[in-house]
Amino acid sequence: MKTSLKKIQIVLICLVGFYPLLKFDWSSKALILFCLVTIVESIFLKRINFGIPKIKNFLLLGSYYILLAISLFYSEDKAASLKILVQLSPLLIIPFIVSFIDLPFDKKNKDNILHFFVFVNMIYSFFIIYMLFSKVQPNLNELISFMGDYDKFQFKLNENINQNFILFHKPYYSMGFVFSAIFSLNRLFYAVKKIEKTVYIVLFIYFALWIVYAFSFPNVIALFICVMVLLYYRLNKRVFIVFSSVALIFSSFLLVHKIKDKDVKRGVNFIKSSVSDSKYEINDTRLEIYKSYRNLIEKNNFSKVLFGFGVGDAQRMLIDDYKKRFSQKSGRNLLYFSEEFNSDYWYKHNVSVEPNNIRSPDKIQNADLLVSKISSFERSYNISTKVFPEDKELYTLSVFAKKNTSEELIVRLGNIDQRVVFDLNEGFVRSAKNIMDAGVIAHKKQWYRCFITTEIQKEGLALFGLTNSEAAYKFASEEEKSVVVWGAQLEKGILTKYTKNDKELLKYAFEKGLNSHNNYLFFLMTSGIVGLVLFLGAVFYLFYKSIREINIIKLTFCFIIALNFMTENILSRHWGLMFFTFMMLLLFTKEAKINTK
Repeated sequence: MKTSLKKIQIVLICLVGFYPLLKFDWSSKALILFCLVTIVESIFLKRINFGIPKIKNFLLLGSYYILLAISLFYSEDKAASLKILVQLSPLLIIPFIVSFIDLPFDKKNKDNILHFFVFVNMIYSFFIIYMLFSKVQPNLNELISFMGDYDKFQFKLNENINQNFILFHKPYYSMGFVFSAIFSLNRLFYAVKKIEKTVYIVLFIYFALWIVYAFSFPNVIALFICVMVLLYYRLNKRVFIVFSSVALIFSSFLLVHKIKDKDVKRGVNFIKSSVSDSKYEINDTRLEIYKSYRNLIEKNNFSKVLFGFGVGDAQRMLIDDYKKRFSQKSGRNLLYFSEEFNSDYWYKHNVSVEPNNIRSPDKIQNADLLVSKISSFERSYNISTKVFPEDKELYTLSVFAKKNTSEELIVRLGNIDQRVVFDLNEGFVRSAKNIMDAGVIAHKKQWYRCFITTEIQKEGLALFGLTNSEAAYKFASEEEKSVVVWGAQLEKGILTKYTKNDKELLKYAFEKGLNSHNNYLFFLMTSGIVGLVLFLGAVFYLFYKSIREINIIKLTFCFIIALNFMTENILSRHWGLMFFTFMMLLLFTKEAKINTK
């Protein structure tokens, strides 16, 4: 009977670890069944131990959830509170099992299950590649482009794949990849057979390359830290110095290679802005989340700071603040993402955008390169966004532009017949069609501000694009053409000084209904400083247990969650919660003694 139950528990915990390849509710059901079987079996066999040390362990690991549950009583939205508490209930159930119940898994069982988890992550990575070729079906040029830019790769995947079945959000799957990489590297030091060593080193390199390619910033940092810690404990001092030096040089090379990646740039600039007063382009919607939290704190009393807004009200209050701030009067510029043409706000028509290519007139490296795709057919090559005039009025569209391999820029406002072609070599209007005014203002370092003014009375396009020597709207592009653009502005009336619309990130946060995107902030908002302290206490306690045992695998898990908690609501998403509970059950439960009979 005991053996049968143990096999059932092993199958169920493996299904929980199979979450990357299961529909969301399937792995949740497996976790529920595992917890039920484990708790019921322990009650019947009287294997639940409520000793003082175990109670302390439970309180250290689960108190933050208990306070979260208490916040239900001062939350206005009781239904939302109950829903969130049910979703997060593993955060109380798992500490209960970890603290009071001895699972029947011995060291070998756990090791096999973790090997299975590594295998699942490898299959998941193969599945991503398979879906790319089966659903997206890229040509050779697109494939080369995807290999150099992960964000294009993920964007295409998300366009073609049902996200309800499988998730392609890099911070979440990168957590599993980091764990798999470090687990494989750690096993390398214990392997005896040459084939085993080869397999483990190949697995480490494979997962490490995936992590660097996707470049989820906290997970790249977690990988680097964990590799350094593991090598420090496994190698003698001289060898460690050599290997760590090589790792630093290699990491620096990778960072330089990936520096144009928008997430890498954002992460680096965020760090720079934290230690310097200089201006850096960050463009992270989390800034708007933090502003909203600050607004909420300023408008409420100290008790809200201390105990939070309640588990059911925090998200609603965030969205209400987004809405209030967004509805306030903005500046003259009616365009959003006027300096980030790689944003989804701009539709790309037969062009690609290389962000932050050179320095803009603002003396920051944030001007974008607009590059045409090669085509033997007559096509237009541009970026555009829809504009919706309130009534028939005079509007002016402008953009800063600089020649690259192309000396012409086409600008359109309204319908297809309302456009102008500008010469970026000498700075003049080359041709104009159905507009009231157009002009060029010269700036330093061969930058020109090109503008057109016209009446628009119905939905149209604000468009910037490439043209040929004949100033054609559509043409065959047998070679790449490119211009540099920055600082677009759409305004009522005539041209005025350029100003960036500072509500673009707020617009995104409001329309998407963004949550706190930070688990530390989540507990600070829902249960206040007290809740945050208890949550931090749980994280530090896990670190303490891992360091005390000098357990590299446990430390790896701790670094992964501690860093990802800073940038995502890991515990509020299914993948994050499954990863957290799966690892807690395997790494922080007492190992059963191996039966040698």
